Amino acid sequence: DPDLIRKWTENIDFDRVVPLVAEDGDEIIGEGALQITTHGWMRHVGLIRLVTARAHRRNWLGTFIVKELVAIAQERNLEILQAHVIEDEPGSVKMLQKLGFYKAAVLGDMIKDQHGDKCNLAIMINQVDSIDHIIEEWIFSSMATHLRGSVEGAY
Repeated sequence: DPDLIRKWTENIDFDRVVPLVAEDGDEIIGEGALQITTHGWMRHVGLIRLVTARAHRRNWLGTFIVKELVAIAQERNLEILQAHVIEDEPGSVKMLQKLGFYKAAVLGDMIKDQHGDKCNLAIMINQVDSIDHIIEEWIFSSMATHLRGSVEGAY
């Protein structure tokens, strides 16, 4: 929803929230944010939020947004990243697991989806210093596999 994203991006405190927006022409196709607590006992932990348009899922958009948010987390000297996802969203959970995140907790019926149905919230965690290496390896191996299949099919 472009209006909702516009509201999120007005008057942002960039010390606490770093937003990223992916566009295709005039269409917003993805949005990510790194939320940072600047003081207290969680000041070393960042929270990643990610939304991608349904038509643009499975094309690395979410992975690239997460990769950029990880780079920002590294610049901000964060040590741990959290991601909150609907537990029954296999694509989101699988992507984060491939990036080295693990389910630290599942809170039953904690959130409501876009239809108003209650869902379990999975809290996924990863160490910032390990994620960048994992992302690079995953992208390289996936692209190599894809390219190898394309080349083999060309003969």
